[in-house]
Amino acid sequence: MRNIIQVAYAVLYTIFVGVAQLSCSAIVDTEVGSDAIASGTDCSVDADCGTPGEATNQRCFDGLCNECVVDSDCTSLGEDPNRQCVRGSCFLPGINPCLIDDNKEPITENITTSTIWYPDTCYELKDTIYVTNDSELLIRPGTQVVGLASNASLIVTRGSTLRAEGSSEHPIVFTSGAPIGGRKPGDWGGVALLGNAPINGPTLETSLEGLSDGDNAKYGGLDPDSSCGSLRYVRIEFAGFRLFNNQELNSLTLAGCGRDTSVEYIQTHYGLDDGVEIFGGLVGIKWVVISRAQDDSLDWDLGWRGWAQFVAIMQDERLVGADESRYPGSDWAIEANGYKEIEIYDEGPRSRPMLYNFTIVGPKVPRNPALRLRDGTSLEMRNFLVMNQKEGLWDIEDESAACFQDEPNNAPCVDSEGEKELAVIDGLLLHNMGDGGNTYVRSEEIDNDNGFDEAAYIIANPQDISRLFLVDVNSPLNIIQPDVTNLESPPNLVPPLSSPTNITNTNPPNYVDRPEQVDASANLYIGAFRPGGLNWMQGWTNFPAN
Repeated sequence: MRNIIQVAYAVLYTIFVGVAQLSCSAIVDTEVGSDAIASGTDCSVDADCGTPGEATNQRCFDGLCNECVVDSDCTSLGEDPNRQCVRGSCFLPGINPCLIDDNKEPITENITTSTIWYPDTCYELKDTIYVTNDSELLIRPGTQVVGLASNASLIVTRGSTLRAEGSSEHPIVFTSGAPIGGRKPGDWGGVALLGNAPINGPTLETSLEGLSDGDNAKYGGLDPDSSCGSLRYVRIEFAGFRLFNNQELNSLTLAGCGRDTSVEYIQTHYGLDDGVEIFGGLVGIKWVVISRAQDDSLDWDLGWRGWAQFVAIMQDERLVGADESRYPGSDWAIEANGYKEIEIYDEGPRSRPMLYNFTIVGPKVPRNPALRLRDGTSLEMRNFLVMNQKEGLWDIEDESAACFQDEPNNAPCVDSEGEKELAVIDGLLLHNMGDGGNTYVRSEEIDNDNGFDEAAYIIANPQDISRLFLVDVNSPLNIIQPDVTNLESPPNLVPPLSSPTNITNTNPPNYVDRPEQVDASANLYIGAFRPGGLNWMQGWTNFPAN
């Protein structure tokens, strides 16, 4: 039966491509007198390929006549706006190249020169593939990359870059090579970008956990503005290979990436380990969806001092009776770390990211609080909406961990220049928290933060929490809360204008010293979605169960 389906797909693909190419060639192969200008003809100027509007719309590129050079060549004639320029010809996506053997390209060697991957080809990773030698891997919109082994992964080394820029209509997809219906978390490794930006630790550089190639695994350095590349409209599914405890590959890893790295419209889905983990650097992320991560959703370590805005986290409950090595369920929505040795993390750079406009949907079952704040980290969090966390908001594992106060502390909560690194919370809306719906922190009887009382601190330190909204179970947010174990289409997390998330009539939180990439108008609402606004997840995200 499977062979019959594959043959049918092949036939459909042949017909589909023929029609798509015919729509292009009808314009291209216009006769000039009795001659036709064939694509691939030698040329030195565009006129050699015929004058557009008279003979052909071909252009001279690299000495040959090409039907197109850029995507606009394929869409400027009023035809299908989805056509792309692929290898000099107009291409209309629609048939999955991973279903056709002739369209598969195994990637078995490291990438050592600048390379382009195209949407008419299915790229198969069978092992850990490194992008090295200061080269760039450019991935065109709509391209699919599949992992065929648990350790199959794409690692972009220091000095090299990944430019994977899809679109809302044609996202770039990294996924499992298993058949649909048989895909699982951890089927393959994931994507990692390694850079030259500063990290916190005993040395300027270190190696990424889970990798065996020591030279290619290094990250960290002295360039805060360095770029690891750009990711835009990218999905990463069923990734996250766990070698052993504390040695894993995450769905997406950003390690030592600097300010010039661009990460926007990213979804990680059903990864076996963390959804997104950031090791040091100053990278910012924006419009990010992390769904059903089987460990932490967002994890940072080693002095991350970047920023994040518009982040939607949907946690997963442990599936009853399932293999817990494959389906352990989500751990923490956010796990925050610095460096384990106090003498080192106080020298800096101490972890202190700026986080704006998060929506966190818990797993609806007792697991952990939403946030775990550990040694060597502080943070700035503004306009957070957190719901359905049966264990409450946070667990601060040490009174100095998040630097909510600097006396009496074991650590002074200052950076290397003596400036305070106190945490900031400004705009926090909680709903349906704890077993009773309105319990916001764990009982001190089961807490592990050396006696630091989070609940008492919230009451006693209003100057550090300038706006704290505690909404109990009887004050609904008018948001349809999704069952994240059964998401087959993008959930709508956009609240109506009447929702308490709309704070335009109150003093908005103050986005002090925000990075220029942060949308300051978003300080008028709580959460990742503007009340009554657009669902920015629509069109490019996906939530398959297998």
